[in-house]
Amino acid sequence: MKKKPFEKLTIGLVATMIILLISLALSFTLSVRLKDSIKHAEILNEVIHEMDKVLYYLSFCESNLRGYLLTREEQFLSEYEGNKNILRNKLYSLNHVQYDKEINHFCNLLEERVKIMDEKAFLIQNASTKPAELKTLVNKGRVVTDSIINYKNYVESNEMQLLNQRNSEVTQYLFYAKYMSLISVLISIVIGAFILFLSRKHLKEKQKKVVELEELDKNKNKFFSLISHDLRSPVGRLLHLSKMISNSYYSVEQKDLGQMINMNLVAAGKLMTLVDNLLVWSKSQMQRIEVNADEVKLSEAVDQAISLIDDYARTKNVTIINRTDNNINVHVDLNMLVTVIRNLVHNAIKYSKQYSEVVITSVCKLNYAHITIRDNGIGMSPDKVGQLLQLENIVSIPGTAKEEGSGLGLILCKEFIEKNNGTIKIDSQKGKGTSVTITVPLFNYETIHKVEEASLAYTINQ
Repeated sequence: MKKKPFEKLTIGLVATMIILLISLALSFTLSVRLKDSIKHAEILNEVIHEMDKVLYYLSFCESNLRGYLLTREEQFLSEYEGNKNILRNKLYSLNHVQYDKEINHFCNLLEERVKIMDEKAFLIQNASTKPAELKTLVNKGRVVTDSIINYKNYVESNEMQLLNQRNSEVTQYLFYAKYMSLISVLISIVIGAFILFLSRKHLKEKQKKVVELEELDKNKNKFFSLISHDLRSPVGRLLHLSKMISNSYYSVEQKDLGQMINMNLVAAGKLMTLVDNLLVWSKSQMQRIEVNADEVKLSEAVDQAISLIDDYARTKNVTIINRTDNNINVHVDLNMLVTVIRNLVHNAIKYSKQYSEVVITSVCKLNYAHITIRDNGIGMSPDKVGQLLQLENIVSIPGTAKEEGSGLGLILCKEFIEKNNGTIKIDSQKGKGTSVTITVPLFNYETIHKVEEASLAYTINQ
């Protein structure tokens, strides 16, 4: 089913909101990643800075011990104790940094190195210390110092690798966020332009419908003014003839009275035809006539229409010849088809000369039956033909026996044929006659399927 413009607008807005929410979610994830990376970088920087401080004071302690070993001055020992206290404070601070359990291993190595330096200080102060013992302790201290430096380098290398990895992830997220934002903006612009286009299109359609309705109302007003004039003429004539018959019933001769009664009957018949057409057309305009399409034998429908106007044909000595194919079945509303053929044959008789023929033929082309009603009457000019099927230009041409009409019959034929998914075409030459061809769908499954689809599309558009 065709969606209304408001529904399309709602779908467009929902799609835009979803895209914006995805973009916001990606931006939030990116901001969290950036925050974690910055925090981790700050902690890493603090840890490395504290490690450098610890190693800095460790080198001071070792220098103090070497100075005491060479000079035996007590000043070096006092400086050693002071730097050692500062070193322990730095270790305490380093232990309380919320970083990783691996930092505890670094602190344990430093504690072990301080312990070795204390033992070295004790041996230096003791006069009975052997050089071999001191040398062993020095070598042990060097091994621990190397372990501390290697471990620090390992931590720095490992953490820098992890930081680079996180930076790479952040860069990738930035790339995705950049293009997602660009895509969301482009899609929002496209959807906005589409919504604007739909709104303008809907507005134009409404304006077009308003103009069409105004034009239709104007045409119908003109049409009804013409119909009112056409109604007054036969009614007035019927009333006049009735008064003549009433006033002259006892004084006029029987022959003249019969002529007046016949004239009265003809006037009543014309009025009845006009009223019938008006009633059928008004029902059609109020959508009260439903199309009940079914399988219809074309030749039988034509015979039925002929039987309704056979009396009129005899009054003008016009012969109606049905040459439609007995094997053609069509998919139409029977009553509508009979009404159309009756009107068209009636018109053909109306404009035919005495002792002429009206021929009805049929052919099949591309799943449609083409039915032609042809006469050899007075015909008409191309300008008149162009005005026949237009409600705003109703044309009524007197017949060969001065018959009058409203011009409504052809309008009714056009509407009924279109309701049955057919067409109507008029060809005429002045002085040579007229051919009216209507097309209606043939009765077969393929055609019925296409007709039902066309009817559904027509109903949706209406």
